[in-house]
Amino acid sequence: MTFGRLAARVAGVVGIVGVVLAGLGGLAGDLAAQAPTVSGLSVNSPTITGKQYSPEDQFWSTETIRVTVTFSASVDVTGTPRVVLGIDTCPGDDCFATYVSGTGSTSLVFEYVVRGGDSDTDGISIAATALQLNSGTINAATGGAAADLDLGTHAFADDANRKVALNGGKWITSIALNNPASGDTFVHGDTIWMTLTYNRNLRFVGSLQPNAAKGALTIAGNVRRASYVSGHNGSAWVFRYAVQPEDVDADGLSVVGTVLQGATIDAWTNRRANRQALVNSANHKVNGRLGIPSPASVALNDPVVGDTYEPGDTILATVTFTKAVDVTGAPQLGLQIGTNTRQAAYVSGSGTAALVFRYVVATTDADGDGLSVPDSALGLNSGTIRTAGSTTENATLDLGSAALGDQTSHKVVGTRTAAAVSGLSMSSVPVADETYAATDTIEV
Repeated sequence: MTFGRLAARVAGVVGIVGVVLAGLGGLAGDLAAQAPTVSGLSVNSPTITGKQYSPEDQFWSTETIRVTVTFSASVDVTGTPRVVLGIDTCPGDDCFATYVSGTGSTSLVFEYVVRGGDSDTDGISIAATALQLNSGTINAATGGAAADLDLGTHAFADDANRKVALNGGKWITSIALNNPASGDTFVHGDTIWMTLTYNRNLRFVGSLQPNAAKGALTIAGNVRRASYVSGHNGSAWVFRYAVQPEDVDADGLSVVGTVLQGATIDAWTNRRANRQALVNSANHKVNGRLGIPSPASVALNDPVVGDTYEPGDTILATVTFTKAVDVTGAPQLGLQIGTNTRQAAYVSGSGTAALVFRYVVATTDADGDGLSVPDSALGLNSGTIRTAGSTTENATLDLGSAALGDQTSHKVVGTRTAAAVSGLSMSSVPVADETYAATDTIEV
């Protein structure tokens, strides 16, 4: 190959390379000129940092709303761009989250500090046109193209998890319960006092509504509503609840969820326990079965002869309660004699803890294993058995552990045992020698 031909070929290759490089340069220029677009938008949740008791879905006075706008490529920022926040009480859209950081990266951060008069009960919103330059710039870090500010589908309407509370809102700062009178358990008749303390004073709106306001206690999963005692125009709201027989919670009662119920209270009052909730408070157990009269024991009188009652014999059964009771009417106690239930009638004991019942054995009664007194033996028979001095507090009738199984020392027979000679002896001696004479008395 001659030098001329070689030179021509080299020149051709160089020309091709030049074209390729020129094309690549143009592509790089196009990429550099492409405008960054918004690829994401996020808002922080209401915080409890430094404000331990803040409601979980509300921003309140002095709290910061932080908006992060993410772009498809890194951007540089000059000046103070901003994001318009849709807050109901902001006239003319004058609630702006102002740019604070992010230049040179893909994420820009904007912040707004909630003012005392701000309020939005539905939650804040951010429109598609909310990102504004405000005489600043947001340009691509490479190539300098102006960023596309349209938030597009990342914009959102009212966010119920990001409300704004007028004047900061009101929430529970502590929940206090009184201690049981004895040990760690409230019993029947005890009063549970609950105090809900708020960060600010509360009041009934419109009129006093003491009968409507309730404080909710949870006992073994069941919500019990404590009655309002005091609190209007103050920060400490007091409620009370009297333990009922059906209230039993061996793990301890709880104060959770919506604990302030009913009535119309100041706006922006958070009624939930939130982080002050008490769950299964071990020092506040509940046993409503204690404290009301309940059978502690049942005792039977002994048979007249041996271990068996006979026809005409009286069976006395004494039911002793845990505390004194008053009796009206004619309660009964069912005695299981063989396959039959015989009703022992109430005799005495009202005003004391021991009630006596009586039954006279009939000729048709028989129980070779011994009579028994089952759990359900005690019946009112249209009468009442109540705590002494009370007209409403009924005693427990179930005998429980006081019930008696077959009592082998208290058998029953339907026929009286006939008398029989068991021995014979002479109690006298003859006056003379070994022979009784006329007019002598012989004693047997």
